[in-house]
Amino acid sequence: MTSNKAMPPETIHEEKIQVKTYDCGPEGTVYPHDLLRRMQEAASNHADRLKWGFADLAPQGLFWVLSVIRVEIAEFPRFGSEFVLSTWPSGLNRLQADREFLGTAPGGKPLFAASSQWMVLNRDKDRPANLLSLKHPFAVREERALPGKLRRDKPGQRPEPLYRILVPASALDVNGHVNNTEYVRWAFDTLCLRRGRKPLKGFQVSYHSEVFAGDELEFGLTAEGYQAMVAGFRTDDGKPVVSVAFF
Repeated sequence: MTSNKAMPPETIHEEKIQVKTYDCGPEGTVYPHDLLRRMQEAASNHADRLKWGFADLAPQGLFWVLSVIRVEIAEFPRFGSEFVLSTWPSGLNRLQADREFLGTAPGGKPLFAASSQWMVLNRDKDRPANLLSLKHPFAVREERALPGKLRRDKPGQRPEPLYRILVPASALDVNGHVNNTEYVRWAFDTLCLRRGRKPLKGFQVSYHSEVFAGDELEFGLTAEGYQAMVAGFRTDDGKPVVSVAFF
């Protein structure tokens, strides 16, 4: 494990987050997809500092995509509260960049932790870029927020649909693709249809395919019990787009 003292100051990025009304549901706690929004924004702001942000990659025809993220929750942030969100890059190889997240209450109490894997795609070739060949390589802090190796879940067989959606234009991000947090919103809606709004201890999201405005998606459960797996598929070609395990 790398010592913090050996790391340049920009290696760890911190933001103080105030939980707003629009982040929360009837229980007064942050929705899973809104928690991901906060993490995505912090990651984007840190990438800007590292010269790997949107303004740096877009002129090269490149953009970041999230491959998989696992979030384990000790306590969901609540409406009106504040928490500190810390994030740092924890690994880098030719095709993949790893990033960690920690959420803590002002007194230092742990709220949640997450590990994630990202790729940079070439917009014209629709293929992953070689991260080691890009400019401004950044230092990594070889400390993981969660133990173990992160692995993408497989979607399994196409389940009986519980929820369908025609992807609206408002779901697109600055890269013209569906924002990764929207998949989690739709998967959570699917889960609630089957088992209601039971408390969660975490979730893992595995992304399989790009989605655009006008695509029709259907979601269903491929597993139930302590860990419920929601899978989303495109209706026109039957291809999986996302798997979300809730636990």
